[in-house]
Amino acid sequence: MALMILAAACRGETEATTTEDQIQAPTATVAESLAPASEQTAATATDTPATPLPTETHTSTVPKAADDSGTGLAEPIPHEGVQTTSFCTVDGVDLLMDVYYPSGFAGNAPAVLYVHGGGWTSGSRDLGTGFSFVPGIVEQGFVVFAVDYRLAPEYPFPAQIQDVQCAVRSIRANASLYGIDPDRIGAIGGSAGGHLVDLLGTAEDGDFPIVGGYAGYSGRVSVVVGMFGATDFSDPNMRGHNASHVSVFGSSDPNSAQLQAAGSVNYVDDEDADFLLIHGVEDDVVPVTQTKRLEAALNAAGVEVRAVYIENAGHGFAPSGGVPSLNRAEIAQLIVEFVSAHL
Repeated sequence: MALMILAAACRGETEATTTEDQIQAPTATVAESLAPASEQTAATATDTPATPLPTETHTSTVPKAADDSGTGLAEPIPHEGVQTTSFCTVDGVDLLMDVYYPSGFAGNAPAVLYVHGGGWTSGSRDLGTGFSFVPGIVEQGFVVFAVDYRLAPEYPFPAQIQDVQCAVRSIRANASLYGIDPDRIGAIGGSAGGHLVDLLGTAEDGDFPIVGGYAGYSGRVSVVVGMFGATDFSDPNMRGHNASHVSVFGSSDPNSAQLQAAGSVNYVDDEDADFLLIHGVEDDVVPVTQTKRLEAALNAAGVEVRAVYIENAGHGFAPSGGVPSLNRAEIAQLIVEFVSAHL
């Protein structure tokens, strides 16, 4: 369902909320096994350590991103280890991403976009709950693109989804240089990142004004793993959340054009991506009703969706009221199996 918006509709005022990154205090580097210490508290004794990401990094030369004409990378990047490159330039901001290659990479691989959380106001491409699941995805032969995006309040919504869509278009346009299959691109994210990947899987090209070039390529994905993200700002349970994110969306009114445009439930149709939705039942930052609303909308449209609700888990799957019904290793396995079966 197309829901056209104007970027000018989104202005900001104040911000006071707990973000995903404040909950986790992640300070990992790309060469480490990337589950932050405070995330590890959500796991039980049966968890197994995350598989380390490739340790060979190449960051000394960052290929220049295409200009707004979207002509592609200036030069190819090596298909090994971790590569850092820019993918789009918007408002003079050079947006970066880290590209993670599996060992023994043979080319024409499926790709997964990782989108970080942080309340749309903080965070970066190597932080967040979802990043701890990146090693397992890479180990299964996927190329993972971990992307940055412009942050509010300096860049209010829809800048964040515009940048993430630009990342997908850029990756698709340069698929042969990255060695990936442009028809097999998925996305994973948690919290604000979950909200953005949910939009990637539902909004159509052009629902948000296109920025950064590559207008001839689609910014849609075919598989989404959305974790504890906002999906419907008209939910009465979101009143407090909306009030504390005026600096992001420009309004706390659930019926405003800004918040209606930000809700993935408002874009659902039968051509949407396949969805895996995961949410902690005790989440007091983004209520679990958000995932239930998106699940219901996807089911009504005939979209393939699997929703998993974790008992005794809060935001970021942190334990709340007991031992979570799924530990972190089990969640990682669930994600890998879903993505492998659908990409």
